[in-house]
Amino acid sequence: MKNTIKTLLIILLVLVSLLIFHALNTYFPSNIISKVFGALKLVLTPILISLIILYLINPFTKRLVKKHKVNKKVAIAISLVLFLLVVIALLFFIIYFSYTQGVLLYEQLTDPVFLEEVRLFLEKYNLGSVYVMINDYIENFDITLFFGSLPSLVSLIAQTVMTIILVPIFLWHMLSIDETIELTIKDNIPSKWQKNVIPILNDSNDVVVAYFRSKILSMIFLFVIFVVVYLLLGLPVGYAFLFAFLIAILDLIPYVGPTFGIVVPVIYLFAANGSNILYNQAWHLNSLTVIIILITINIAVQFIQGNIIVPALSGKEMKINSALILGFMLFFGYILGVWGIILSIPLGGIIIVIWKHFKQSSLFKDE
Repeated sequence: MKNTIKTLLIILLVLVSLLIFHALNTYFPSNIISKVFGALKLVLTPILISLIILYLINPFTKRLVKKHKVNKKVAIAISLVLFLLVVIALLFFIIYFSYTQGVLLYEQLTDPVFLEEVRLFLEKYNLGSVYVMINDYIENFDITLFFGSLPSLVSLIAQTVMTIILVPIFLWHMLSIDETIELTIKDNIPSKWQKNVIPILNDSNDVVVAYFRSKILSMIFLFVIFVVVYLLLGLPVGYAFLFAFLIAILDLIPYVGPTFGIVVPVIYLFAANGSNILYNQAWHLNSLTVIIILITINIAVQFIQGNIIVPALSGKEMKINSALILGFMLFFGYILGVWGIILSIPLGGIIIVIWKHFKQSSLFKDE
């Protein structure tokens, strides 16, 4: 009973602290606590990005050291250089290829003939008001609302530049001290806590590793599958790679991402009035038929990915109920924004790990 009361008091204290912090932010926006949290966010952003990259490239670094007997610092340098080359190549692909293909797609979608077809289509089904609403929104769209005020934009650019500079520095040190991290944690945790805290850290690490392993392979799987699908459907090669890349990147957002990733190719197929299967004009299908085929394939791929491929890749560490995942997405997305949505699964997995260890503690055991 005493342990239960202590737990309830801790929960109450946390809630009261959050209430006080909320009141401070409401009535005193520039309070010292808010500034401290802002500074923490500035520091933690490059650290979190470095940790994510660490999980991606650390296995390759260890392989170079253990299997190929490469000097550790040399192995770290090789890993960082290869990673930077991959990032630069991806950025080139995103900026150049996506821009050129995106401009062509934009011109096609903004063609007056296409817009008139959309208007007639919507009016045919008594949805003319939808077209008027969308058209009014586009014509009166204020781009400053998207980018924010000039000071906010300058601040965002400065933070981005600082993050780009700090990430490689943090990453180098994390890779260098990787083997001593666990010892450092043990040395700074009271001995009476170690038997409970260390297993939680180890299990949480397994969850994060399993997530990133499954997510990277899952994105590669989606990209390859949809490149093949779009080419079979007869889409231009450039669009096939662009649309496949889009759906693979949006896979970072669980469940919802790949669904939104299919919207752009659907709009394109509607604008292009269908496509020629395998680029054969004799096998031309109208836009509605191709869209139905594409949506059906997308549903099938998502089912296979979610129920067979991802569970096989992630292992038992990431077996989280889908309803819980959606709950974690809403919760962390509201608190942390886009990062919260992207990292909702590993963060939720860590919470589940903590809860499982908490249940096994003496608090829930009979005297």
